[in-house]
Amino acid sequence: GTAALEEKGAAERRFQDLQHFANFVLNDLDDKLREGVTPARRILAAKSLEYLDGLAREKRSPAIQRDLVNGYLKTGDVQGNLYVANLGETAAAESSYRKALRFAQELAHSAPANSENQRYLFLALLKLGEVLASTGNRAEALTHYGQALQTNESMLAARPSDLDLLKDRFLLWDEIGSARSLGFDPDGALQAYRHALETARAFPDAYSRKTNAIAREQELVAYWSALKGEPAGASRVIRDSIAVYQRDVAASPRPARRRNLAKALKNLAEVEKRAGRLSEALTAIRQSIGVTRSAGARPPKR
Repeated sequence: GTAALEEKGAAERRFQDLQHFANFVLNDLDDKLREGVTPARRILAAKSLEYLDGLAREKRSPAIQRDLVNGYLKTGDVQGNLYVANLGETAAAESSYRKALRFAQELAHSAPANSENQRYLFLALLKLGEVLASTGNRAEALTHYGQALQTNESMLAARPSDLDLLKDRFLLWDEIGSARSLGFDPDGALQAYRHALETARAFPDAYSRKTNAIAREQELVAYWSALKGEPAGASRVIRDSIAVYQRDVAASPRPARRRNLAKALKNLAEVEKRAGRLSEALTAIRQSIGVTRSAGARPPKR
């Protein structure tokens, strides 16, 4: 029948697409790898996008839709997600994330009780929010963050002790706080960081990064409280967090951990300056610059 012929035609096209992709990996990709990682990542992202766009035009089963969401998310990461190594192509990343979101919304609408579908919807909303926030479109970013939060809370209602869901909620509130702070909204930033702190405290004690997560959000709550004119105890709280970060760096001096420490020292300097303790402020900012240089990064901004 007609349906059987359509299925056969679609299967043949998918086979041809995969065959072309295999030839690309065996031939063109190898040549690009000889030129360096960046050219290889760029051509791989382009080829992946070509394949995904072709697959998106076919009649799609839920399994294929999930493959499309996952594929577009990973392609977007390579193109321009600032939280991972990327090509700096944020406009292309935004386009890929929007495609992922469209298919994720279809999946969630067709089977709302499916936890995998809800998870994909959350990730698509989160990543689109991240790239929008990084390009200055914070109003739309916050809209997607809010939708991601609703999705996460609906999943947490069924599984309130799920560590992965709690980590998602923590990350989301932390990023909302960052977007609010960059948008010169101290009230919104403080509220978001308080929610992140509440989530960090809900992590199970067995979670190895619980102490660090709590330290980070306590630092940010103290910092933004001081900026809003409530400096009581802020310096002490930030110093306690810095002590946690210093132990973290001593255990594993990764650049990301050093940058985290440098940012906290910079925040401490600002709080000390506002309290009129200029000597302590100068000491903290010098320490921040020293840590930043040792991490091979630019001076931290907030």
